[in-house]
Amino acid sequence: MKFKGDPGSPSGAEELQRQACVLGQVISQPDFLPLFGLSGPTDPCLAQDTVELPCVQSIRSSRRIGPDGQVVFDLVAEVTQRRVVRDDNGNVQFYFYGGSTLILGPDGAIRYIVSKSVRNNQRLQRQRDFLSGDRNHLWELVNGTYMPKQQLFRLLHHNGAKS
Repeated sequence: MKFKGDPGSPSGAEELQRQACVLGQVISQPDFLPLFGLSGPTDPCLAQDTVELPCVQSIRSSRRIGPDGQVVFDLVAEVTQRRVVRDDNGNVQFYFYGGSTLILGPDGAIRYIVSKSVRNNQRLQRQRDFLSGDRNHLWELVNGTYMPKQQLFRLLHHNGAKS
């Protein structure tokens, strides 16, 4: 994950592809998946749900001032995974997202991981409660799957005016 070329200049498509592939190889190792908020397809915490393959959404450079006043370049990467949540009959109810934002130092070492796990069943229950609760005026059930209502922006303003 070390920088190739000048970290102060935007990376080209080839370099971004290389970095995403290297990161993908690391995060997809079964022992590392939970560390990055991800899950494997046979994870028992998924119950009847399934997960799609993790996706490296973005990699970009970041410039900061180090502790001694020097300019330091880091990499910021975002990795996501989609969990397909199913009801007791196996029908898709909604999608639940997890993953992490990683900060990597100029040497390629991981400095920070901020994750929201796709395996977190308490967070999943909060989303399920939200969708079925009194705030569901923004969602509708379409063929058994919760989807945002059409003209969502208008609905937000309309409901805000009533309050």
